[in-house]
Amino acid sequence: MKTIVALLFFFGFAAGQLSAATLNVGNSTGQFTAATLNFDIIPFGVTDSPVVLANATVANTKGEGLYIYNSGLYGMPLGGGVCGLQTGYSCTGDLSLSFSNPISNLKLRGYTASLTDGAKITAYAEDVAVGTLLITGTVNEQVDVSFKGLSGITRLDIFDRSNPVSRGIAYGDFYFDIDPPKPPGPPKPPLEALSFDKLTEGINTAKIDIGSAKITQTSGGQIYIYRTGSFDMPQNGGVCAYENGTCMGNLLVEFLNPVTELIFAGYFAKSSDAAYISLFDQDFLISRTLFSGDPAGSILFDFSDVSRLTKLVIEDASAGEFKGIAYGDFKYRTYQAPPPPPSPVPLPAPALMLLAAFSLLLGFRFFRPAC
Repeated sequence: MKTIVALLFFFGFAAGQLSAATLNVGNSTGQFTAATLNFDIIPFGVTDSPVVLANATVANTKGEGLYIYNSGLYGMPLGGGVCGLQTGYSCTGDLSLSFSNPISNLKLRGYTASLTDGAKITAYAEDVAVGTLLITGTVNEQVDVSFKGLSGITRLDIFDRSNPVSRGIAYGDFYFDIDPPKPPGPPKPPLEALSFDKLTEGINTAKIDIGSAKITQTSGGQIYIYRTGSFDMPQNGGVCAYENGTCMGNLLVEFLNPVTELIFAGYFAKSSDAAYISLFDQDFLISRTLFSGDPAGSILFDFSDVSRLTKLVIEDASAGEFKGIAYGDFKYRTYQAPPPPPSPVPLPAPALMLLAAFSLLLGFRFFRPAC
C-alpha cells in the first residue's frame, strides 16, 4: 500500500486537470468505432507485467511492472489507462501491446505528457513496421496519437524518450476497428532473425560468420558486437562497424540464402548521423537510399516490399562530431521461388493423328486449281 500511495503522490493530477476525452464513434465513413481496451477489469495501482485484456496483452518491456488507472482515476477516461513503471516509480518504462486480432485506425491518448516527456510509437503488422510516430508533451499535458488509415496492426511498441527526471507518460483512450477475418492465403515461411548473442561482446575481427549471414567490416576497421540488452539493444543484439573508437565504418552483410521482407533498425543515430543502404540481388543493385538519424536516436530500415535480395551494403555518412550507427533487430523471411507456370497438357497420339487428318481434309476442301 505504501508503494501505491507513493506513486499516486508522485504521479497525481490536480483535480480536474485532465478531462475524459470524447471521441466520435461510428462506422466505415472514417470515424473510429467503439472497440477499445478496458483496464477497469484490473484493480488500479501497481501490478505485474503483462496484463491480459479482452482485445490485447500489455507488457512493460523495460521496467518494473505496470500501473493501472481505472475510469475517472485522476481524470482518466472511460476504460482507464496504463503506464510502464521504471525505477523511482516514474512512468518512463517501455510498453508493448499485442492485439488479439489485427486492427485498423488505432487511436490513443497520452496523459501527463509534460514538455520534457516524449516517446517513439511504432505500429507493426505481423512484425513488419507499418508506421512510426514521435510524440512530445504539450502545455496541457495531453497528446493524441493516431494511426488512422493503417490496417492489419497486430502490435504497438511504445519506447519512452522522456527526460530522465520527468514523470513519463500514461496511455488511455484506445479506440480502433477490429479487422474482418481474411481468407487464408498460401503459407509464408517463418520470420527469422540474425542473432549476435553467441558471439563475444565487444571488439571482434573484421569478418564474422553467424550461420545465416556473413558480415564484413569493409573500411579497414573491426566489428563490434552487442548482445541482447547491452546499451538497450533489442533481442538478438546487434553490430557496428567499429573504427577509431566510433561506429562510423562500413559493413557488408551477405545472406546464406536469398531473403525477402527485410527490416532492421539503427541505434544511437543522432540527427547528424546517416548511412547509405544499398540492396543487391547477387551483383544487381536493387536500390541505394540515404537514411538520416532522428532525435529519438533510432532509425527504422524497412525493406519489407523487396521481394528478393542476397546482400546489403552499409556506408556510413555521419558527421564527425557524432559516433555513427549500430544495427540490430534484423528480421526477414527466406525467399521461396514462385511455382513455375503449369505446362501445356500434351495431346495423346490418336488425337494428334485425328487433328492431322482433319487439317488435310480442310486443305482439300479449299484447294482450287489454277485456271
